[in-house]
Amino acid sequence: MKNNLIKKTFILFSASLFLLIVFSNLRTYAAASVGQALPTPESGWQRYEELAPGFIFEGNGWQTPTAGSYSGGSEKFTLNSSLHTVKFQFWGTDLRLISYRGGDRQTSIQVNIDGVNYSYSANGQAQVTTLLFEKRNLENKLHSVEVSASNSNVYNLFEFDA
Repeated sequence: MKNNLIKKTFILFSASLFLLIVFSNLRTYAAASVGQALPTPESGWQRYEELAPGFIFEGNGWQTPTAGSYSGGSEKFTLNSSLHTVKFQFWGTDLRLISYRGGDRQTSIQVNIDGVNYSYSANGQAQVTTLLFEKRNLENKLHSVEVSASNSNVYNLFEFDA
């Protein structure tokens, strides 16, 4: 009888421990998806703000407004209609671009990663610190990235936050 109680206790303890481990790691599996607000980096991600060394902003008219709703407290945007590009490099396998999304934002922003072209839209329902672009499963190496847009104006802003 005593052995039976010990076995049942051990099984109950093991099952409880298993469930605790599984549910404590749920955050890892519930990753944000493109279009969702992402005010802080998720576990395992390193966020670099637009003012960090290494970002090169090309084109005229870049402005840097500040507000608590921006990632890191500021962002960069332009209203100038010429081609604007943000260049940077990163080492890793995954890339996310975060900025403001709104009805007066660019509909076609080009992303070039190591010579391969992608695009995304920042146009949609207003939302700060939005995950606008994500590329996963890149080779683990140093990547060169260019994010660009043209024809920016009051009704077609190009922004870069993090």
